[in-house]
This record gives sequence, structure tokens and C-alpha cells, in this order.
Amino acid sequence: MDEVKPTRVSDEVVADRTGKEFDDWAKLLDEAGAAEWTHSARAAWLADQHDLDRWWCQHVTVAYEQARGLRVPGQRGDGTFSATVTRTVDGSVADVAARVLPALAVRLGLPPITLNPKAKHPSGRWHLPDGSTLVVGLSPKGDARTVLGLELGRLTSSDEIPEAKERLRELHDTLERPHA
Repeated sequence: MDEVKPTRVSDEVVADRTGKEFDDWAKLLDEAGAAEWTHSARAAWLADQHDLDRWWCQHVTVAYEQARGLRVPGQRGDGTFSATVTRTVDGSVADVAARVLPALAVRLGLPPITLNPKAKHPSGRWHLPDGSTLVVGLSPKGDARTVLGLELGRLTSSDEIPEAKERLRELHDTLERPHA
């Protein structure tokens, strides 16, 4: 069974990419009173006051919220939960997008609510009958390989995450078989 892990990269990577280790960022956020702010306000403060790029603002903010007990791993800002499974697959991003996005629509029996197959990082989003959302995202990994990520969102409890990850693994398996 999967354990739900905190959203953190190593202090070495945080320091290398942001100039400070996570504990230093947490101390700055605490001193600024960020425990009382919204998620958006925390991320904006990091961007505005410390010139962090958007991805690192989100990462530091989520890690801070988890460290301070403001959210648990897997929990989104709106209080719902999500589960993600990624795999590296053979093929360029364009080839994988052309193969996977239509196959997913057929497999689900639903049209996507958003579909962006031609972007640098193609994606699609579906509202599922149970109220959850499925998001597929593709990112290049060089040498004609692609990271294929599936995220099941709008889960109501962290207890749903292990089962959701299993569903996503099964969906990955289905998409990777020819003529699925």
C-alpha cells in the first residue's frame, strides 16, 4: 500500500535552486506571519519579496503548509485531495499525445473538458461521473521519451489516495497496451 509522503525535495536541491534551505524559507515565512495567510498570499509573498519563480513558490508554500500542519500530504488548497502517478514512456511528446489523449477519451467514454495536444507540455482534463477530475500531462524527457502523468483530483479524503493511485496505475497499463 502507498504511503502519502510530504511534498518536499531535498534541502540540497532547495538551496541550490532557491539560495536557501527549506528551514530558512520556513523561518522567513513564520517571521512574516504567513501561517495566518492564504496559500495564494504565501506564494505571492515569496515571488514578490524573494523573487522565487512560480514553481518554487508553490513548492516552498506547500512544504511550509505541511510542516506547519495547515495541510496534509496530498491535500490541495481547496481542501480536496489528489493522487498522481507518472511513468516514462517511449515516444516523443507529440507522438505520445497523439496516441494517449484520444485513447483516454475512448477509454473513459467522455469528451475532455479541456484538451491541449499541441502545447510543449500537452494536457487534457476530464470530469468523471464520481465527481473527481482526471488530468493527463506530458513532458519531454529527451531521447524520444516522455513523462506521462495522470492525476486524479477532487478526492474527498487522504484515505482515497492509495486506491486512486492503483486506479491510475491500471489506467497507465491500459494506455500503454496497443489498441486499448
